[in-house]
Amino acid sequence: MFIKIRFQIVFTLLLVLTTFTQIYAQAVLSAKEIARNALPSVVLVICDDGKSNVVQGSGFFIRPGIIVTNYHVVEGMTRGVAQIRSAVTQQKTNFRIARIIAVDEDADLAILSAPTAIEKSITPLRLAPESYAIQVGETVFALGNPEGLVGTISPGIISASLRSSQRKARIQITAPISQGSSGGPVVNDRGQVIGVAVGSISEGQNLNFAIPVSLVYDLTKTAQFPSATQNSQDMVADTNEKLTKPWIQGADARGQGSGPGIGSGIRERITQSASYFFDQGKANLKQSLYTEAIADFTKAIQIDPQNAEAYYNRGSAHYWQSSYNLAIADHTKAIQLTPQNSHYYRIRARLYNLLENYDLAIADYTTAIQLEPREADLYHERSLVYSRQRNYSFAIADLTKAIQLQPQHASFYNNRGVEYVNQKNYSFAIADFTLAIELEPQNSHYYGMRAETYIKQENYSLAIADLTKGIQLEPQKGWFYIERGKLYCYKLEQKALANADLKRAVELGYFAVQECR
Repeated sequence: MFIKIRFQIVFTLLLVLTTFTQIYAQAVLSAKEIARNALPSVVLVICDDGKSNVVQGSGFFIRPGIIVTNYHVVEGMTRGVAQIRSAVTQQKTNFRIARIIAVDEDADLAILSAPTAIEKSITPLRLAPESYAIQVGETVFALGNPEGLVGTISPGIISASLRSSQRKARIQITAPISQGSSGGPVVNDRGQVIGVAVGSISEGQNLNFAIPVSLVYDLTKTAQFPSATQNSQDMVADTNEKLTKPWIQGADARGQGSGPGIGSGIRERITQSASYFFDQGKANLKQSLYTEAIADFTKAIQIDPQNAEAYYNRGSAHYWQSSYNLAIADHTKAIQLTPQNSHYYRIRARLYNLLENYDLAIADYTTAIQLEPREADLYHERSLVYSRQRNYSFAIADLTKAIQLQPQHASFYNNRGVEYVNQKNYSFAIADFTLAIELEPQNSHYYGMRAETYIKQENYSLAIADLTKGIQLEPQKGWFYIERGKLYCYKLEQKALANADLKRAVELGYFAVQECR
């Protein structure tokens, strides 16, 4: 009986796992399936301020009658509609935006209420889990209404991990985001919303960005969703009044105390926003227009003094102008604003190293390592600073850690070999150069390093073998001929071979001893 029960349990578990695997395998959708399932839930948001300013963007339903879009789409506007178009008849239907129930200016998100849409039974889009971990290279689709072209889907991939952090976190994607696509959903290949399209750098190549879905979850937790009674009252108002009636901020059924809308007053033009100057600065930086980039980043900082990325990029521009102290000051400010960003410490450490302030460089690398203990390059870079301090033991320890993290990285072995040479531990150095050669047998530099170490051991025949291999790999590099010629001349007394090598070095434009006598 026990055996029978145990068999049934195992069989049941296998059945469950098999079913789960089948469901998971079926969950991946084609672009056509995603378009068919998701586009009916994507809307064109059209807003105005009651005067002459009109803004168009995109949005999508996350609940019946509840729409997510970008804050900048509704900022300063006082009324608007959400428009859908039938895929069959192409007929347009407008739903008045009755309320703005939540905004997050830093995240650039807004949640809108359009209760008359509830009657249409529009299926809300599925949000990815709040803890969804994005993967570089993951397939994504951006859906929206670029340039007023309603119902557009654009495929792409996630091209970089989260840019910035906290409320201004962004996912970098290759799926195009044009004007009018802002606020549209970015979905994975299972149709789950992983982000909200927010914008692009027009001067860049495939530099498009989305707000991670975790920030949508954050906003829903503070949103004042309207009650059924409030929705009913808003729908009655829609049947009795024009769709251009001003919306209400908040979930108060009477709309008291909220004013005509969010951001009332003169709407800040996009050309005057911090993001505009930041994007301009990035474009100028990419074109090596450093003075112009610094001016743009400075304007972005004046508008948004909490923008760590603006300080960081202005610091980069100062670096390329050789204004190292100004660069350090900007990176220091970026660190103050975002103290958990290891990259900021890393770049400041490089600047300190450049200025030969080795103790501060090591301190910054150490902090970066504490934040990113699995980043092998941080140990490697700190080892170079230790080496400049002639603290070879610490340099070797760092390179050993880097090798443990990335055992296939040939240059780590080469650099540790150099530190062993500095310690005059030639046997260990040769072992490391040999490992580097095994990993990259076409790299002539490693043969040259091992040859020099063999010479220190007075093992001239092995040194000549390595120099010969270097010549085979790079026959135009005169250094190998010079070193081999010197060995032939002074150590092995083979003058004919020595003179042939020295002559060849001169022919290649290298200064060398003219003749071995």
